[in-house]
Amino acid sequence: MTSGCATSTIPYWQKTAYGTWGFSQAEVERLPVISIRNILSSISESEVQRIQIFVSARANLGGFAKVTRMAGQEGVFVADAHGEEVRINFAQITEIQTIRHIKRTPRQKTPGETAAEVGEVAEYAPLIPVAIATLPFLRAMGLDAGKNDEDKGKATLAYGGMSKNDLITHIGDPMERYHCADKYGGHEVWIYRKDQVLRGGRALFIGLADGKVYHTSHDTTFFKDSCSLQKTKP
Repeated sequence: MTSGCATSTIPYWQKTAYGTWGFSQAEVERLPVISIRNILSSISESEVQRIQIFVSARANLGGFAKVTRMAGQEGVFVADAHGEEVRINFAQITEIQTIRHIKRTPRQKTPGETAAEVGEVAEYAPLIPVAIATLPFLRAMGLDAGKNDEDKGKATLAYGGMSKNDLITHIGDPMERYHCADKYGGHEVWIYRKDQVLRGGRALFIGLADGKVYHTSHDTTFFKDSCSLQKTKP
């Protein structure tokens, strides 16, 4: 007779740290309409991934409301506290919360393996209170890197795919422009002021082949040794 519990192989949805982000009121106010549309239109559901979006708005929604579908170029439908669909404009939105889940299917353990080794135990994101995360010894352990990754993900969602014309029209001219050579035909890096973009979008990388943003960063200096300054805003 053997003892112990059998490992479940029933698929389950697991929330991931990547893609689960909150945009504060200050951040939402800094975003142009095109970026808000990029974020809200990322709502999706497939057999392996589910992205849900919740918004808080100036309209009386009773707290955060789940986005159900887009409503034209500057609005969305949300489910209110009574389950009824309500249309709100982007201008009414004060906060945005994105939540990403992926479907996981545990496999049976083999002799000698532990539950953790086969992924039976869910991989939870490190949800650490802000007051604790600000302690110096925790920052040294890499929590700053986690913050940088989150900010980069949020900026990529907001600005990814925008063209040069989109950036100038909706955000304005950058402080500095750099040209960088690479095997893909080169790219430019546009540097923006803190009050123009989200923290993770201070440096926007634009491919010359298609003229669109493909990468973002909070770091505005690491690339400068390999790129040439093209223009500085007066």
